[in-house]
Amino acid sequence: MKRSILGPALLFALVLAAGDAAVVWYFEELGEVRRSSEAEHVRGLVTSAVLQHVGVVRQLGKPGGEAWERERADSLSQVFPALAGVARFSADGALEFATDCRGFPSGARNLSPATAAARSALSGVPALDDPFPAPNQETVVAIWAPAEKGAVAGIFRLDRLIGDAVNASAGEDSPFVLTDSRGRRPVAREPAAAANLRVDIALPGLTWSLAVQEHAQAQSRTRALIASIVGLSVLLWAGFVAARRRSAVDSARLEARATEVERMEREVEALAGVERRERGKLFTILDSLAESVVLAGPDGETLMVNAAGEALLGAEPQLVHADGKELTAAERPVTQAIAKKAKVSTEELFAKREGRAFPVSVTAAPLYDQDKKVVGAVAVYRDLTKQREWEETMRERDFALTVKNKLAAEMAEAKDDEEVLRRLNYHLEAVLQPQSTNIFLRRAGSDRLRAERTTGLRPEPGFEAPVISNPGICPVLETGEPMDPRTCDERVQPCLGRISPGGFLCAPIRIGEKVEGTIHLELSEGKPDPQRVELALELIRQASAAVQAKRYLAIVSQAAIRDPLTGLYNRRQFDTTARVMAAQARRFNQPLGVLMIDIDHFKKFNDTYGHDAGDVVLREFAKALQSTARQSDVMVRYGGEEFAVLLSQTSLGQARIAAERILEAARKIVLPIKGLEHGQVTVSVGVSAFPEHGESPEALVKAADLALYAAKNAGRNCARVQGDSRAPGVAPGTLAP
Repeated sequence: MKRSILGPALLFALVLAAGDAAVVWYFEELGEVRRSSEAEHVRGLVTSAVLQHVGVVRQLGKPGGEAWERERADSLSQVFPALAGVARFSADGALEFATDCRGFPSGARNLSPATAAARSALSGVPALDDPFPAPNQETVVAIWAPAEKGAVAGIFRLDRLIGDAVNASAGEDSPFVLTDSRGRRPVAREPAAAANLRVDIALPGLTWSLAVQEHAQAQSRTRALIASIVGLSVLLWAGFVAARRRSAVDSARLEARATEVERMEREVEALAGVERRERGKLFTILDSLAESVVLAGPDGETLMVNAAGEALLGAEPQLVHADGKELTAAERPVTQAIAKKAKVSTEELFAKREGRAFPVSVTAAPLYDQDKKVVGAVAVYRDLTKQREWEETMRERDFALTVKNKLAAEMAEAKDDEEVLRRLNYHLEAVLQPQSTNIFLRRAGSDRLRAERTTGLRPEPGFEAPVISNPGICPVLETGEPMDPRTCDERVQPCLGRISPGGFLCAPIRIGEKVEGTIHLELSEGKPDPQRVELALELIRQASAAVQAKRYLAIVSQAAIRDPLTGLYNRRQFDTTARVMAAQARRFNQPLGVLMIDIDHFKKFNDTYGHDAGDVVLREFAKALQSTARQSDVMVRYGGEEFAVLLSQTSLGQARIAAERILEAARKIVLPIKGLEHGQVTVSVGVSAFPEHGESPEALVKAADLALYAAKNAGRNCARVQGDSRAPGVAPGTLAP
């Protein structure tokens, strides 16, 4: 019996020993894999911590004033306790700024830009220096990063920088030993002998070696031993009870598995219900917003459009450029927000719905989960149609106000009708861009209207400005109401006998209550902008008022310098002109002649035939006097029956000849009075000249006046120069002395 049991027992023991060995080997392999994974975990966390602090140094590289930079460094040191100091260098290696954080003596001002890490940062690549002692003998490390126009270095306490990373990877207060690239051990946590897991860490510019305690080593051995014992016990126990309890164990296992599955299903259903409720709340909130909101997934696909957005954009927003070209997937604002991980705003796009494109503003921002991972984007759309219409209205108003103000200023400076019409023509072309413009004005004594300004017509051989010979065929001249494309589809211009290629605008030019002209504009468009047409009509009305004002001003100006009976200049204008002509004669050493004229026996004629006959004599003599004048001569009614003449560039001898012409013209006057048709008007003339009789107007007038008295004393009907004693013969039929 024993023999029969010994053999199976030895065999069973051998099987158990082999099983134990296999289990130990298996757990040793698992331990090696775990050590490798743990080393990678430590390497990743330490490297990530250092690179994160490199990012901090990059933030310190933005200059903004010493006080602001010191405040920023202190703020970052609250978030990153390892930060002890900051130093910033210019591109040529000069120290620009240095500070210690929270009172720690970091030695920032002692950093040298000549290290390999500093040179690397100045060339645009971040790097680290090997650790070095701070002034208080605590070990620190300088992390260098490129900055605007130079480089910046952050000084970090090495025990905090490495210790925090080791705590996160290997557990709190885990022993470690750091070896820098030169083989030194600047920092360690006791007991250093327990740090038996070696990790090589590649950093910007150098490589460090870190040894940490392997927490899992003893656990893996214990687990292997326990696994062996448990395996042996299970095998022994299984050998005895397997047959009896196999069915019960299987049944219990299946029941437990079914219970677990039911529990998991209930949890999944509960989570799904929570998600549905939260999503429903979100959709309800979004639908209650007046703004158009669109939710997009991680690839930019549309997940949800709220009620306002569906009313504005439809179920799927379709965006196009101003030229109508549809946006690509990469150009969509939600895609850009996801790619940039930042808010994106634009007002340059158009939304297209039912064949109609309208301007919209789009603001898109990324959405994050609890792990700061982008899971989608949200976009808010706003219809800009009314805003663009308002902006266009404001631009048109500003344009209209500018044009009207500029035209008003130019018309105030204009000297005559011609300049007013020229300015008007310029601004009408700016407002309506007509193909041609004709400005007609009625001139005194004629019903025909001739184009005062014509633009846009092609000049041809023998071209003549348009003329409206029969004003009766022009509806605008007849009614005084404008014809414009807003109220008239007619393209035929009856005044000009032309057919306009587009539309045309014809407006009256009113002078007071009368229509004294019209403005014809041929337009390239049949239906121009109504606001521009109204602006053009306002400019025409403004110009009409300016023409009327210029004409009234001319009448008033002439009334101030003209004699109303004869139309000659009056005494005031004589005094002004005589001073100017005398000054010019002196300056250029040119002669100047002066004639003083008096109608002989005018008082007796006036008393005999009445004042009306006397007025006839004055008017007829004024006509005779003007018939002898040159364009440069100035004819003046000096007062009563006295007249004066200023003869520019006329010597004394030439002035005597001019006086004889006036005498002869007076003798030929035919009075429109029955019985006094011939030989009833004679004059006496006194002659003086510059420089013979003086230089001032007063001296010349006095000399001519004395000569006039000499002519009267000589028998009248003659001309005399001061000192001339000759007496002319008196023509027959003159008035008795």
